[in-house]
Amino acid sequence: MTVRDKVTIRQYRHPEDFEHVRRVFVAATMQGRGSPILDGMTYYAPPKRLTRAVATFILCLEGTAISQRMRDAIPLSLRMVRWVQGLLGFSLLARWIYLWYQRRKVQRMFRIFLEEALAGELGDIVHSFDLRVGEGGECVPTGAGGFWVAEAAGEVAGLVGLTNHKDPTIGDIHRLAVAPNHQRKGVAEMLMNALISHARAHNIRDLDLVTSDHNKSALRFYGRMGWKIVTRKYYHGLMLAVMRRRIGDSEFDRRIGG
Repeated sequence: MTVRDKVTIRQYRHPEDFEHVRRVFVAATMQGRGSPILDGMTYYAPPKRLTRAVATFILCLEGTAISQRMRDAIPLSLRMVRWVQGLLGFSLLARWIYLWYQRRKVQRMFRIFLEEALAGELGDIVHSFDLRVGEGGECVPTGAGGFWVAEAAGEVAGLVGLTNHKDPTIGDIHRLAVAPNHQRKGVAEMLMNALISHARAHNIRDLDLVTSDHNKSALRFYGRMGWKIVTRKYYHGLMLAVMRRRIGDSEFDRRIGG
């Protein structure tokens, strides 16, 4: 039995899944080796730059000691020595301020992102995705929209939502997320395949989504599934990639009957 055989893609249940979905979304965003926030930190404030900043600081200390010895051996003016020390110190300070600012920018963006998601669509899943709550809490889409949950070992392992409030032929994908302990097991692809099948059945021709431009793993995943970047836009100082794919134009569609 493969990992996929142990995962079930089903409709969202309300209120049974509500808190679980929100927790998985937060964990997928903020935790794990491939989390968007960690990718953002690595992209905008790479660890190599932090290492270089520390190395620069050490070199500044060594340079100060050497300059003091040289001043005793060579007739250098005190003003010249202090000027060099000040220049090195300023360069180090500027580097640290820049890296600190970049990290704060990423943290701020993802804090706003989570607040908007939890207070918005994930704060009222039934209404946001046009669902009707049936017996036992099982939610049924009332139109082209929908919200799917991946379940593994009795727990919520992932989620994704679909809306098409503006153009009935274009669907918007929202909040695709997989719990850190279930990532890299094909769960995201299973969720997207369920969404694509539903969209095709409701005559949606194109599917749009937005992801952070620095999240290379997400860009590779969407690229494999047929999405292409059509434009980019800023979101609280960070660049986002707007992607689109046409249903039926991907090898994934042909495999699932498109």
